[in-house]
Amino acid sequence: MSTKKAIIQAVTEFLAPLFGPATEILDDDYTRENFDDIAEMNGRRFMLRIALTGRAEDEVYMFRAIPFTETEQHIARNILDEWQKIFTTPHIDDYTAVCIRQAQLIGIAKILSPHRHATVLGILNLLSFWSSETYEGDRISFSVAIDEDDHRPAQVNFFDICTEDYAKVLTSGCDTLFVCNAEGGIISYCEAAMPDEADAAQVYAPLPFLPVAYWSSQHRCTFCLSRNGDILIFKNRQLFFAKRRGRWLHFSHQAYLAELGFQAQGNSRSTIEALYLSMLDVSFRRKGACIGFFRKDSVTPWMINERRNQRIGQNLSQEELVRLSQTRLHNHLEEIVSKDDMLGHEGSSKTALLRAALPSTNFARIPRKLRAELLSIDGATLVFDDGSVFAVGAILKVPGGSSSGGRKAAALTLAEHGIGIKVSNDGHITAWSRRAEDGQALFEIG
Repeated sequence: MSTKKAIIQAVTEFLAPLFGPATEILDDDYTRENFDDIAEMNGRRFMLRIALTGRAEDEVYMFRAIPFTETEQHIARNILDEWQKIFTTPHIDDYTAVCIRQAQLIGIAKILSPHRHATVLGILNLLSFWSSETYEGDRISFSVAIDEDDHRPAQVNFFDICTEDYAKVLTSGCDTLFVCNAEGGIISYCEAAMPDEADAAQVYAPLPFLPVAYWSSQHRCTFCLSRNGDILIFKNRQLFFAKRRGRWLHFSHQAYLAELGFQAQGNSRSTIEALYLSMLDVSFRRKGACIGFFRKDSVTPWMINERRNQRIGQNLSQEELVRLSQTRLHNHLEEIVSKDDMLGHEGSSKTALLRAALPSTNFARIPRKLRAELLSIDGATLVFDDGSVFAVGAILKVPGGSSSGGRKAAALTLAEHGIGIKVSNDGHITAWSRRAEDGQALFEIG
């Protein structure tokens, strides 16, 4: 295999997936010749250069419609620095595949602990090995943390203990954990407390892992292995990395929230945050969901697309555009949603039960565990930006002739006037909106 092909393969398998499935790999003369002009726009970087050999003909590029954050650029640089050592070492061809995989882990470890990454690397390799192991017939769940600010001496080394089988069952994987110092010495064995509701709203992590996520900070990382083989890493009270279906992913929560419209003022911020957290919950439960998210009192994606294609008069006032948008939106919802699925309709036992039993019909005020249950009902859940729930478990009337699955077809239908979100049973999240380019996802996670 040529060096260029080996680089493209490494980027395809190990680097691009870190930043989401929508990341494209480019290898063409136009990009190479115009990189400095097209990589950045208005201070936001949409393209990264991969130059590992010092030869221009071996360069490739990564592009993503959502700009790369500073953290993502730092992650890429760390991994590419490790890969450069491989691609500039002669006679290493037979070992390249193994080295590329390990170099990715080294790059991740150095992001988490720049000066003492060896302990992090050891934990990542251990959990990767245990992810395919069992203990007395059951898959292993486990959690361990590193506190770089705790300099107490330790009597027992974590890696020595983990050579014993019993170590595999000493932690829960979500709320009990070993805490190690930066050298891997065990300094405590503890239970991480569940944060209260107000604090939990600021922790971007799947619900079962809130205790260990809340425990983490700038210099404290937690590492969890779940029974389905996922490895999750938490830092600064958020899910930072995860290994799912054999691939490492980085979670850029603020970038995804921005695509949902989190910069807006008012009630929509709490609704968007609640919606995003519930998407994570359903994703890591591997249950699947279909969600429609719509804005009141604003121009819809349908109207934006109509004006872009000059099918709507350009001289209409903002008030008129909003009125036309909202009229078309509500007509669209009445066409595709059965009245029996509308929460405001009194004709079905389902809606009567939900109105009577739920503590609120505002999505952001529904307890988080219940939100995940509602989203898991077969059909689509439709929510407005003020939090009002329009429908739950709605079997939508979608256009005929769709070549995609039912959940995707439903999400694309919802995307006509808002954002349609599909959460697959394997945890993959895809969001569409008509404001994006035709056929392109707004964003993908996992």
